[in-house]
Amino acid sequence: MSEPTTPEYLIIGEIVGAFGVRGELKLEMLSDHPERYARLKRVYLGAGADGAKERREFEVQGARLHTAKRQALIRLVGITSPEQADKLRGLLMQVPVSEAWPLEPGAYYEFQIIGLDVRTTAGRELGKVTAILYLSSNDVYTVKANEPTAKEYLIPAIKDVIKEINLEGGYILIEPLEGLLD
Repeated sequence: MSEPTTPEYLIIGEIVGAFGVRGELKLEMLSDHPERYARLKRVYLGAGADGAKERREFEVQGARLHTAKRQALIRLVGITSPEQADKLRGLLMQVPVSEAWPLEPGAYYEFQIIGLDVRTTAGRELGKVTAILYLSSNDVYTVKANEPTAKEYLIPAIKDVIKEINLEGGYILIEPLEGLLD
């Protein structure tokens, strides 16, 4: 059994530009909870897929939702001009994982699911979750089979299939629909 790796920080948005003349940042929100932005006290900005490259801490002076788009407008202490704000374009805004927004029962963060072992209710070991596809109908877990086949399975994250997600045990138990594993 394996356990997914817990990251140190969670990405909550990407800076897409400057807003106004006082250095506000336009942030593409990457959170399902827009209300979280108004409660921010400090954030970390960094580049790269995990946002770790040259991560810098900033105190949040203010935040509000941008009504026209799925964006937030953020003011950071020390960023006072559109030129300063624009230099931050493309950076990822993060918070420590300890400040993760609480989820409803049965909801999980991506980092909690990726890396879990997947097995069927009949005891067949399928492999590990390597990615999550976010589709309009439902999420789909990409499961890479253990060697020697290295086959890939697409497992719909629906109640008819997912019978148990056990974070402590490091596994997901599924009841495959007919033809799902062919």
